[in-house]
Formats: sequence, structure tokens, C-alpha cells
Amino acid sequence: MKKGLLIICAVSIGALISSCSSSVSGGESLLEALEELDQKVKYEKVDVAGLYSMEIPDYMTSTTLLNDQASLQYNHLSKEESLS
Repeated sequence: MKKGLLIICAVSIGALISSCSSSVSGGESLLEALEELDQKVKYEKVDVAGLYSMEIPDYMTSTTLLNDQASLQYNHLSKEESLS
């Protein structure tokens, strides 16, 4: 029983790893596709009270609804992304 479970786990992990490294349409790798997507997003540098700065995607907007104690809060509701 344990040997069968071990084989199933090994096959599942192998399938997961191979699916992550498989190519995206057009023959480009997943990493190349992510890099291309990242190049399409423009970033805005935000300085927070001279303590630190951070580059935020330009599609996110400033908010105060996420966390009362956060010094930086941005979100995009339709993409369901937030940063605080």
C-alpha cells in the first residue's frame, strides 16, 4: 500500500514538474512568456516618507482600505491584486 502511494506521488510530482517546464503557445518557454508580460507592464516608483521606495505597477491605485497600519497600500479590484 505504501509503495503504491509512493509511486503515485512520484508520478504526480514528475507530471507537475514537466507541465511547469513545458512550452507556451508559439514555442516560447514559460519564463520567456513571463518576461515578455513583465516588459508590457509599466512601473511607477513610489517613495514612502523617505523611508523606502518601491516600484508599483501603473495599473494599481492607492487606497487606505486594506490595512490601517500599512505605510503603503495599492490595489486593483478587477484583477484581485493588492499590495500593503
